[in-house]
Amino acid sequence: MTTANSASASLHSRSRLDILDVLRGLAALAVCLFHLQGEHLSRWPLIGTLFSHGYLGVYAFFVISGYVIPLSLHGKIVSGIEYRHFLHRRFLRLYPVYVVAVIFTVALWYGSSWVPGFQGNAPSISPFDYLVNFTLTAGVANQPWILVVSWTLAIEAQFYVLIGLSIPLFRHQTFVVRYATLLAWAFMAFVSPDIEWVTSYGPIFGLGIALYMRSKSLLGRSALGGYILIAFLIQTRNLGWSVVTETEAWSSINLTSYLVSVVTMLAIVIAKDFRSAILVNVGHISYSLYLVHVPIGGRVVNLSHRLGNAWWIELLAMITAIAFSMAVAQLFYRFIEAPSHRWARAVRVSER
Repeated sequence: MTTANSASASLHSRSRLDILDVLRGLAALAVCLFHLQGEHLSRWPLIGTLFSHGYLGVYAFFVISGYVIPLSLHGKIVSGIEYRHFLHRRFLRLYPVYVVAVIFTVALWYGSSWVPGFQGNAPSISPFDYLVNFTLTAGVANQPWILVVSWTLAIEAQFYVLIGLSIPLFRHQTFVVRYATLLAWAFMAFVSPDIEWVTSYGPIFGLGIALYMRSKSLLGRSALGGYILIAFLIQTRNLGWSVVTETEAWSSINLTSYLVSVVTMLAIVIAKDFRSAILVNVGHISYSLYLVHVPIGGRVVNLSHRLGNAWWIELLAMITAIAFSMAVAQLFYRFIEAPSHRWARAVRVSER
């Protein structure tokens, strides 16, 4: 490859990474707006509709993972040792930040309970609660999450386990095997409708996986279109799949979540040349922002209630809450997340 071609390939790769960071940033901000919106703001027709659907950013994250993870593993997992290496590196990249965020949240909770005028519930966390939260099994154990967003991390962890097993089949020399494996991700929604299991989100992750397969010429356009249609039928419950969700706000496994997922998928392809330094930077800290925006931003919003509930107070509180959350997320990224990434790259797993 010539120097010019190398530079071109590098630029293409960088632009593709940029759009992924942009989408991550938008998804994280959407979830922030959902959690930090005020009662009066949510009543405004346009803002209320936009903010109340901010939880759909979670599905954008699922599509991005479905695309990025198999793409990063392409040509790598051919043995159990490499599969274990992959899981180990994901653990080192993501888990330390999560643990610190949980400890940080508990510390803030205890600290807030000692402040005069505290109106919430005093913390009461049992050793078992800590166990299921630190092992990301609180959902399946029917126990409360210390961090409300932790359930999505549990889904991602389950995804990492299954995708490592699927990668060799996605690269199989026979198209039927490749496509059958992709369809298995869509139809796993019928295995369990429980939202605490990755199976419920199989069709969504599958959209990202299908895009990865298409980018590596493992899937033709017609086959890609066929998967999108099948995922649509399953995701909108036209095949008889019903889901019982824990709250009305998260009863989102429907047409809306599917449309957001497809838009995310298309944006990765169509908007690959889009540039936004601000959103790219938000994308860099999106994981930390996702973890800390409720314990940090939520406290800013709660404190603002003492000033009244006028719409302008709620608007100012929400902006301040997001700003504080991003500042703390930046610290988390610099001192915890980035070192975790370097640690994951440096550690090698024994082949024994």
